[in-house]
Amino acid sequence: MRPKWITPKGGAAFLPCQIKSILEKAVFSPSGDNCQPWVFKWDGDVLHIYNDESRSRHPLDPHGITSIVTLGCVIESITIAATDYNLKTNYTLNHQLPATTESWAEIRFLKEEIVPDELSQYILKRTTDRRSYHGGKSPINIIDDINSQRNEGNKARLHIASSFSDELVRYIVDSEGLLVDHSNALVEVLKWVRVSIKSARNTGDGMSWRNMQVKYWEYPLIILFKNFPWTINLFRPLFKSQLRIRAKKQLLSSAALICVSIPKNGNSIENAVEAGRLMMRAWLSMTKIGYGSQPLTFSSMPILYKYQNVLDDFFKRKIEHITKGEDILQSAFSLSEERLPIWVIRTGFSTELPENERTFRRHLT
Repeated sequence: MRPKWITPKGGAAFLPCQIKSILEKAVFSPSGDNCQPWVFKWDGDVLHIYNDESRSRHPLDPHGITSIVTLGCVIESITIAATDYNLKTNYTLNHQLPATTESWAEIRFLKEEIVPDELSQYILKRTTDRRSYHGGKSPINIIDDINSQRNEGNKARLHIASSFSDELVRYIVDSEGLLVDHSNALVEVLKWVRVSIKSARNTGDGMSWRNMQVKYWEYPLIILFKNFPWTINLFRPLFKSQLRIRAKKQLLSSAALICVSIPKNGNSIENAVEAGRLMMRAWLSMTKIGYGSQPLTFSSMPILYKYQNVLDDFFKRKIEHITKGEDILQSAFSLSEERLPIWVIRTGFSTELPENERTFRRHLT
């Protein structure tokens, strides 16, 4: 299902150019494996955002918790882009999400004289950069500024770590290996890996194999795994070994890790959405200063699954790793016992991502 519009009741198709322009930026928001699960419907007054579960469903996110966080990224992108047209936004959430087929969020726009948000020009430039970085200065001042500008009711907060203990490095490397440990996760991820520019353009989604930072000799294995998934088991130890080597190299090349946390108590759905909004601002701010960024989702999201009581059998077997990881992240980012780390990205100085490594987007219809 592509991002789309509906005709408002009682009239011909109505598509305000401002709203369309805003959504043409919103589709560049991050989503797991660039699956782009969001469906937009404009009824002339309200923008409705739906989640297409057939696209967002993932073995390592069986209850859609990650999609709730990335919904915040979409809402923040819309909020930022709307300032180009002197529009303020007000959103409401469906409190039954993620267990609903109704819209996950509704956004209303209000005309008001406001200063355009300078981050709007970086929405289309933002990308996931999995390459090794070139270090760089810690962006702590930028993170502090974002925290100071957040709404008073926003319980989410950003934190930064500019030095990495051996314990932290081991934990993150082990966490990235969860992708290979799970019996079906790698198969699902490979469905979104595009092996040519042509296939990426045709689908308008997924990830270029080049941006996975695999070596050229691994490329035939990707083709093999995609066509014959059962062969993954034959190469699983080798694949995991290479993944761990890459993860450590990538981490140690970074200038900093950025973490967003929420309170352990309170409305976790609203807080998770606000966490996504805050991280989106951080990501765009890193893009602005020439820093690359890459989410380290498996290092933090399972901690949120634990507190949401949605651990499946796979994660229940990893409970010791998850519990230990919570302590490690709390220490690394100097979090209080009341704070829950739910999303981590690494960042550092990087050159512009080559065109053949960038992701494509599906068109609004």
